[in-house]
Amino acid sequence: MNESSHNQKGLPILKVRILSVRPARLLVSLPGNQGRGMIRKREWSWDRSVNAKQPNFKENQVLEAVLLPSEKQRELPFLSLRETANPWEQHGLVIGDHKEGEIINIRRNAVYVQMKPGIVAKLWSGEIPLLPEQIPGDVLVVGDRIIVEVILLDPEIRRMEVSMLKPLRQNLSEQNLVEQIEERFREKIQALQKNIKFADRVKENLPRKIIIPVQRLEKLTDVLLVENYDRDAQQVSTLLKLNFNAHTHHVKTGREALAYLTDHSTDLIIVDLNLDYGENGDLVAENILKKHPNTPLLFISSDPFADEIMERLEEKLNRHFPFAVKEWKNESENPGSGTLYIVINNLKEGVIEKYGNLSRTDAFITSLEKVYNAGLPLSEKLNILLKELATETQTDYALILVLDKYKREVKFAAAYPPDREMLFQQAMDGLYYSPVREVIEEGLVFYQSKMDEGKKYRQINNFFQNIHFKSCYGLPLKAGRAPSEYALFVLSKTPDLLWDTISRIRFTAAYAAVSIERDMFLTALRPRQDMAIRGELMATFIHEFGNKLEPLFDLIEEAHAQQKKGDPQKLWDYMRNVSPDLMKLKELSIAYGRLAKAELEEVNLNQIVEKVRYQLEPRARGSNIALNVQLHNLPPIQAIALHVEQVRTNVVLNAIQHIEEQAQKGNTINEKHGFHPDELLVAPKMVLIKTCTSPDTNACCIMVFDTGGGVPYDMREKIFNMGVSTREGGHGLGLYVSRNLIEAMRGRLEWVHSLRFCGSAFALVFPTDKTNTTDGTATQ
Repeated sequence: MNESSHNQKGLPILKVRILSVRPARLLVSLPGNQGRGMIRKREWSWDRSVNAKQPNFKENQVLEAVLLPSEKQRELPFLSLRETANPWEQHGLVIGDHKEGEIINIRRNAVYVQMKPGIVAKLWSGEIPLLPEQIPGDVLVVGDRIIVEVILLDPEIRRMEVSMLKPLRQNLSEQNLVEQIEERFREKIQALQKNIKFADRVKENLPRKIIIPVQRLEKLTDVLLVENYDRDAQQVSTLLKLNFNAHTHHVKTGREALAYLTDHSTDLIIVDLNLDYGENGDLVAENILKKHPNTPLLFISSDPFADEIMERLEEKLNRHFPFAVKEWKNESENPGSGTLYIVINNLKEGVIEKYGNLSRTDAFITSLEKVYNAGLPLSEKLNILLKELATETQTDYALILVLDKYKREVKFAAAYPPDREMLFQQAMDGLYYSPVREVIEEGLVFYQSKMDEGKKYRQINNFFQNIHFKSCYGLPLKAGRAPSEYALFVLSKTPDLLWDTISRIRFTAAYAAVSIERDMFLTALRPRQDMAIRGELMATFIHEFGNKLEPLFDLIEEAHAQQKKGDPQKLWDYMRNVSPDLMKLKELSIAYGRLAKAELEEVNLNQIVEKVRYQLEPRARGSNIALNVQLHNLPPIQAIALHVEQVRTNVVLNAIQHIEEQAQKGNTINEKHGFHPDELLVAPKMVLIKTCTSPDTNACCIMVFDTGGGVPYDMREKIFNMGVSTREGGHGLGLYVSRNLIEAMRGRLEWVHSLRFCGSAFALVFPTDKTNTTDGTATQ
């Protein structure tokens, strides 16, 4: 074998080419005509997080892989992609550090915690806050995020041990505790503020042109092009020569690019995202920027997943890059009319434009939105969506397929063009044993191009055999986050699909999916609609009514006792105290009536927070829990003040109760283990409430942080369901009622993040048209 280099363990690194992509393995060809090898899924990446993103592999892609040693004879040798790098070389960890990690495996006497991809620490049961009779699996689940202290570290043998107990023994001041809470949840809060969107406001969801100022491209004389295809390199060179009179130096690899830049200067570097020879364009760009950070860099690609690659790269490097689609179809076409020409002109003006052809995209999405909102039967709605897609993209066939996995057959739910129905029906035979099943059942995206070049594609046997096409794109139609029984397939007689076409297919798939989901929901709801509405409203009303009555009962009992004592003055004082609460019951009844009629009012969220603090401070003080409030300037929202107050009361009260339960568990553990006074677990007791706006979106929110036990990973999607509670003795109504009330007022109640044994963060979010009001300073 041609061994190009070795990894840190001395194992050979080979350049291999992907022959076949499967959900759990890659079949690759070895160099030097040495046959084939296999790369199992666990060897793709170091990341073992429950939400780890898997790489987007493609056939014929060239990768660098490590040949693993074999102790027994296998049919195929095993290789590894992850072993090409050693994550321990730059681990950045020190003994005594407090770091966040994710539980990836649980055993009877220990837990394994991923600190970073490839860096896994061992957490012995003796370093977990357990009662003597408990084991780790009694209190933790895979996916939980925890705070640990590094207590043993040996990078040479890749060994690390951590402790959960040590961080729980800190006795912090109130100010230090606030700083710790903000630090632990800062990243998640920033992500929430960045990504808040309200789907019921169509206008705000349309792609917007984003103008990003960059350093102006003053001169364009010499350009370095990193491109592995000669035809594409010729197209770019022609564009630059004809339109900008620029000279292009063409190289095919990142190594050649770095070698050229050692002795030459250049005005612009253009890099293809998908290079050959085992290199990726984004990694090549990273290496170039390390040595030449001030040279303008532009990416080009025809990859349908290029937008995802660019998003990850920009997030990683914390900067924006111009991007152009390879949209030329043959060598004779003048490339000067393409997006590359537009992007370079923008650079000369000193700007980057996101979303390219904005007006056309806006018009297309608006047409899809009108179809979605039309009062039409589902089948008719899906057919119109496919017509809009095929007309917009000039593709030949668009199909929405539905799978019956029990009968093992596929049918079409909608198709375009409609006059080909008989042809589609003939192509259905055996379609179950094709990529259609993988797309629908496994939620995979299928893409195949250039299917007329004499190659054999085993994965498309039984795949629309009676329909002539050269490229195909299929993706599942997801209902919420889960795949449904439907998939959208687009077939084209062109050899490849442009990036612009792929993006429009995705838009159409999204609207088709929500149309199917809404139809399924309404179909199931209609027989019970009246009963459900009455029952939900009554259950919510009874819950809130009971909350208001509880303090009244206490006052009435006290008043009754004073009456027996014959003290009229105290009796009169109690009656005066009861009167405001009686009025609240009347207000509650009126508020539910307004909610049913969707009558909203202008509400000041900061005033709501202050009111809730005043109401709950005595309860918190009784358990030595600090209520820390930080208010920022907010625009008014449209809601019902009493319901916002009740929801905020529910969330803060829920936080107080979890802190009390966490403190009780800590005291029990201290007592059962007989810890030395210096080793006692300290339960921090604080609820931090902050108001804020999202700087780039139409929303403002109230954040609530607590220092309770946190929400287990397997409960995060369930805590808003009726009857589900993570607290012992909890009724499971508070969060359920709160979310329903907020959604009825066009807002959202969001779980943001949890750290087990350290706390959780929740957000109450409302839409607003005024987003630039926060001044970044807390009011006193």
